[in-house]
Amino acid sequence: MNIKLLFVFVVLSHLSLHAQMNWPIIKANSLDLTLKDGVQTIPGILVPKAKPDIYNVAFPRKGNTITFYTDLDSISFKTELGKKYNFIVVYQEKDSCWIQIDSEIHTPFQRIVVNKQSDTIPFSLIQDRIYLEGRINNSNLVKIQYDLGASASNINHNSLDKMPIEFDGTTTLFNSDGIHTAPTSGKNSISIGNCTWENQFVVSTKNMERWEDMIVGNSLFLDKIVEIDYDKNLFIVHDQMPFVDTSYHRFDMLLDNGIRPMITATIHADKHVSSDWYVFDTGSSANGFIAKSTTSKPEIYRAITKIMGIGDKRIGVVPAITIGDQTFKNLIMTVEKPSSKSSGWHKSNLGNAVLNHYNVIIDNQNGYLYLRANARSHLPLSTGAGVAKKTGLMVGGLALIGLVIWQIMRRG
Repeated sequence: MNIKLLFVFVVLSHLSLHAQMNWPIIKANSLDLTLKDGVQTIPGILVPKAKPDIYNVAFPRKGNTITFYTDLDSISFKTELGKKYNFIVVYQEKDSCWIQIDSEIHTPFQRIVVNKQSDTIPFSLIQDRIYLEGRINNSNLVKIQYDLGASASNINHNSLDKMPIEFDGTTTLFNSDGIHTAPTSGKNSISIGNCTWENQFVVSTKNMERWEDMIVGNSLFLDKIVEIDYDKNLFIVHDQMPFVDTSYHRFDMLLDNGIRPMITATIHADKHVSSDWYVFDTGSSANGFIAKSTTSKPEIYRAITKIMGIGDKRIGVVPAITIGDQTFKNLIMTVEKPSSKSSGWHKSNLGNAVLNHYNVIIDNQNGYLYLRANARSHLPLSTGAGVAKKTGLMVGGLALIGLVIWQIMRRG
């Protein structure tokens, strides 16, 4: 038997084996595919070497219809909590791509508390960011930033003497310092209040503030409901959805990369509007960032008055942006130029200078995010009011220049 015939025989044997296991089969001529999970649409690629390639359902408790689209075919599954769904994509009639949809919950969470329904933890607000106290690997108390824009738990490399951590690997890190290699540690215990997470992956980073020791994000709370009450400075972790009155505005929520919450917001530019998904970034102390997925619309980009440019970005005044039932006018935001070479991996975000004007409930179980204007809603934001004009921007001296430099240096 020649090599070509042997290869065909092996592939057909694999297909025959999995056909016997009742795995559905669809076809593709392109490695590109599209996945739709509820309201979320995700581009992807087929990986023939993965046996199987696993997709974790965004909200396993909710149960969504999951659909995979290839250039030739499609397949759908209605998921239920705790179940797995398998199928095969035959690529160019010769290779088999095994795919598994996993609707189990994988968060290693423990709580030592009498009331198992919720845990209430005080927080402080420093430069518009949320800070909790906690421990890692039974350390003394350290300061932990709650950053919904973070995809992983990060350790400040300047704080390593405070925490007993053993690094056992490296990763490529994308953050405000650019792209670089960072040390990682795979098995750690993180405790905040009465909540404990075991076997946690952490990354050492150099772009953190001097007073913060650690950053955690939504990855710790993917099976929980999180409430942020800025009026009382309370961070509440719920096992079940609390009562939500009609003063809250409900959003559909996506999870970017399966972790970072995203909601819709709308830019108003003269007679044009643009509604897009924005990362709900409590870790940014700025107003926000608009990616080229939005600025590539010429009528939107032209309406954002330029203050100054920095590389493939610029600082500009956005005429108006609506989040729920509130509209913020003349916000100073960082804007990605349409000509940026970022390949679209930057995501638009709303920073916590704006978001902390709302009390928040994040329903990670059912994919909703609730906002209600709080007592901070009267506080001023960084705006271009008084300096932005239809014919351009009149820069008001050193004070405004200082504001711009400060805005650039804030993460966002």
